[in-house]
Amino acid sequence: MKNLVLLQPKIGDMDFLRTHPALPLGLLHASSLVAQKYEIRFLDQRLNQKLENSLPNLIDQDTVLVGVTSFTGPMILEALKMCATIRKIHNVPIVWGGVHPSILSEDTLRDNRVDIVIRGEGEVTLLELTEALLRGNPLENIKGISYRQNGGIKSNPEREFSDLDLLPDLPYHLINVKQYLPLYRGQRSFYFQASRGCPSACTFCYNANFNRRRWRKIAAGQVIARLQAAKQHYGVENIYFVDDNFFLDFDWCREIMAGLKNLRLSWQIQGVDVTSLKRMDDDFLASLVESGCLRITLGVESGSPRVRKLMGKGETVEEVGEQISRLKPFPLSVYCSFIVGFPGEEEEDLRLTLQLILGLKRSNPRVQISPLYSYTPYPGTLMFDTAAREGYDIPDSLEGWGRTGGWDQEKKNRSGREKSSRLAKLYFLSNFLDRKAREYNAPRWVNFIVSIYRPVAEFRIKHFFFFLLFERNLAQLLRFFWVRVRRYRR
Repeated sequence: MKNLVLLQPKIGDMDFLRTHPALPLGLLHASSLVAQKYEIRFLDQRLNQKLENSLPNLIDQDTVLVGVTSFTGPMILEALKMCATIRKIHNVPIVWGGVHPSILSEDTLRDNRVDIVIRGEGEVTLLELTEALLRGNPLENIKGISYRQNGGIKSNPEREFSDLDLLPDLPYHLINVKQYLPLYRGQRSFYFQASRGCPSACTFCYNANFNRRRWRKIAAGQVIARLQAAKQHYGVENIYFVDDNFFLDFDWCREIMAGLKNLRLSWQIQGVDVTSLKRMDDDFLASLVESGCLRITLGVESGSPRVRKLMGKGETVEEVGEQISRLKPFPLSVYCSFIVGFPGEEEEDLRLTLQLILGLKRSNPRVQISPLYSYTPYPGTLMFDTAAREGYDIPDSLEGWGRTGGWDQEKKNRSGREKSSRLAKLYFLSNFLDRKAREYNAPRWVNFIVSIYRPVAEFRIKHFFFFLLFERNLAQLLRFFWVRVRRYRR
């Protein structure tokens, strides 16, 4: 039977913290239609890192293509290693999909380890591409792909968005789902996407390009039916919605909340903005808690009014503080995400962000802080041209984009090395400001180290003191050994 091989590269730090990796949702969504007609073979590097032994057994004369997913950062480097291994053993077409290749399709195709790029949503495109390759048909009529042709790169027209209600549920039979249920507060957590896109116009975000500022949802009844099936088949206890912006249709949300309450499933949500919080009255927040919601993730991004204006964030710093303080009576973990290193950001702006972080933690003890991620200039965003003018060293290769982000922040693509080093240290220190490792059931020794180091991290951040940060090197060493211990145990 004709088959497709789909590869999931390692992601990064959260692979290290979680008890199990999250579901490979990108690949599962992309394969939901093609899996109805062809055999799908998965290889997840997070579970199996012995690529040289595994790949030759997956790819054969009936393999139509190999598909790879990736977003910007170190995940690209892992994907390229996998593709290099494939090139040595087979001449099968290699197809990349995901946010990064969708936005930078031409740059991606300049690497000889990539043959075709699927831009945007992959369900219909992957099926059409598979059948064209299988039959030897030309690729010109397949919307949503880019590929090399006659020594150049050709990009076909964009594909229309799919009606999410008409797409089938994900083909979970392709994987062992129980290997993808990371513990959250001791509960088996199931990652799920109920809507796509975001209408906001944040100047730094890829979403305006990738989803064209359109928000689409799966009917609430379908969402609940799929989650009920997940509970019955896989013993799911907690749902983690990975939506970009969840609370845009309150009637839809209320129907989902009622369904989750009836199913007795706890849940958490990735995409929440301050504007949505302002629309929620206390009755809605109470219903949110009663439905089993344990955590919301709020995109705060910066504590500088000037930088927030540059980012297109409409809410003031004061409104951010007011809304998070208002949540204090409700037993909700409030995970606040931040990004630093924006074009035009000065030291005073950075200090204001750090002050806001410490202030939010004081105002609400349930506040948790994301690592302080460094800004990545995405082409197609409004901030990209500003970043180029400000002297950002824009990577000129796929491999270069793979070196942006991650633990190795010293190689951040900012021309000023001193500033880059400082942001790297902040990224490290911000991991210790709260108890998120405990919520993800991290090993006891990790929680112990985090608890004893937290006052040191807070002191360093409060006083902007980053001199002789030897702790960072020690943490990298511990992480190195722990990853190998876990690999040995598997």
